[in-house]
Amino acid sequence: MQFLDNLRVSFRLAAITAVATLALGIIAFEGMETLDELLNAERGSKVEEVVGVAHSVIDHFHRMQISGLIDEDEAKHRAAETIAEMRFGDGNYFWINDMSPKMVMHPVKPELNGRSLTDIRDPTGKALFVEFAKAVRSAGAGFVHYLWPKPGEEAPQPKIAFVRGFQPWGWIVGSGVYVSDLNALFWTHASHSLVLVSIGFLVVLLTAFVVGRSLVRQLGGEPAALSAAALRVAEGDLGTPVVVREGDVSSVCYAMGRMQGDLTAMIGAVLAQAHNITTAVGSVNESTESLRQAARPQRPNRRQRRSSRLRSASPMSGTPPNRPGWLPRPPARSRRRANRIRPRRPRASPMSLRPSSRPPARSRC
Repeated sequence: MQFLDNLRVSFRLAAITAVATLALGIIAFEGMETLDELLNAERGSKVEEVVGVAHSVIDHFHRMQISGLIDEDEAKHRAAETIAEMRFGDGNYFWINDMSPKMVMHPVKPELNGRSLTDIRDPTGKALFVEFAKAVRSAGAGFVHYLWPKPGEEAPQPKIAFVRGFQPWGWIVGSGVYVSDLNALFWTHASHSLVLVSIGFLVVLLTAFVVGRSLVRQLGGEPAALSAAALRVAEGDLGTPVVVREGDVSSVCYAMGRMQGDLTAMIGAVLAQAHNITTAVGSVNESTESLRQAARPQRPNRRQRRSSRLRSASPMSGTPPNRPGWLPRPPARSRRRANRIRPRRPRASPMSLRPSSRPPARSRC
C-alpha cells in the first residue's frame, strides 16, 4: 500500500467516499433484488393456493364418481362448470386443459374449448400450454412465466401461472395473474431505496469534504510535504523555508516554520557569540605575549654566547676576558700528555679494609 502514501488527503477521502457509496449501492441493489423475489414469491404462493382450491373441487367430483353418485362424464361436466364460475382477485379465473395439450375449459375464451393449444405462443415465442404440460409431467405442478394480453393495455403484460395436474382424468388446472402491478410496486420501493442511497452518498461526500478540509487546514499542507520539511530540518538544512499558507497561524506547518526560524536565529546567535569569544581570546593572548616580551631582558641566544666565548678564549685575541683568576687554557695536546704522566693512586687491598681485631694501643702518659 505504498502508493497510498503518495496520494493527497483529498484523494484518500474521495476513495473512502467512493468505497462507501459502492457499498451502499451494493446493499441497495441486493435489497431491490430481494424485494422483487419476495413480491413474486408472494404472488406465486397466492396463485398456488387458489389453484389448490380448484384442484380440490375436481377431486370432489371425482370422489362422487368413485362413489357411484354420478358417472365420469357428469363428474367432469360439473367440475368444469363449477371451476368456470370461480373467480379471485381482480377478475382472475381458472382454465382446464389436458396433457395433449388441448383446451378442456376456458371461461373467457370459450372458442378455445376442444382446440389444440400447441401453436399458442406468447410474443416471445414461448409455447404456453406445452410448457404447462412439461411442468406437470416433470413435477406434477409448477410455475410458468409468460406474456399475455391484458384488458385496457395495448402491449402484452407479464404474467405468472401455476398449473397442477389431476392424474385420474389427465387434466391440468391452472390460473395466472399479472405481475405488472408488482413491477410498479417494486419500482416504488426501489425508487425509495435509490433516494436513500443518494442521500447517504451526499452525506458521506459532505462529511469527507468537511473532515478533509479541516484536517488539511490543521496540518497546513499535505503529510508528505510536512515529512519532507521535517527531514530537511533534522538533516541540518535550515536554509530551505517551509511553505506556509497565507493567514495560517495555528497549523503544524506554521509551527514547523516558526521552529525552523527560531533554530536559525539561535544558531546564528551562538555562532556570533563564539566569534566574539574567539576574538577576545586572541586579543588576550596578544596582550599577554606583549607583556611577557616587555618583562624579560634581551639575552643572546646560545649560538651567540658560544661564539663570544670562543672569541674570548682564542690565543689570537690579545685581550684576556674581564674575569678574575682567568688563565688561558692549554692546548689539547698538552692536556693529554699531562694525563699520561700523572701518577696513579695505589688501590687499597681487601685486607687493609678489614677492621683489626687488636685493641687499640693505649697512649702513655
